Amino acid sequence: MKVAVIGDEVIVSVFSLIGADGFKILRDEDVPKIIEDILSKGEYSIIVLPERYVDLTKDLREKLRSEEAISAIFAFIPEKTLEKRSEELKSLIGQAMGTKLKI
Repeated sequence: MKVAVIGDEVIVSVFSLIGADGFKILRDEDVPKIIEDILSKGEYSIIVLPERYVDLTKDLREKLRSEEAISAIFAFIPEKTLEKRSEELKSLIGQAMGTKLKI
């Protein structure tokens, strides 16, 4: 099982210490393309990203999910002052249950 980490120099450096392959981001808008490149290799089981990329990758992740083409787990690292992933999870759970969750 190989792990890919997408992020700034600090995040990539930290995860490389535990053996993850790092992909440094110079421009945020490059993230979806980098994910597509990583997935096309078929080598990675987990893709780790900072939480700030939840919205930026949402369309790509939904497309993969609808095509049943997800070959890796997306793991978002929580960031101080951001709660994007928890909001997205509440929305997905609410959609599955057919109601809106308020927590």
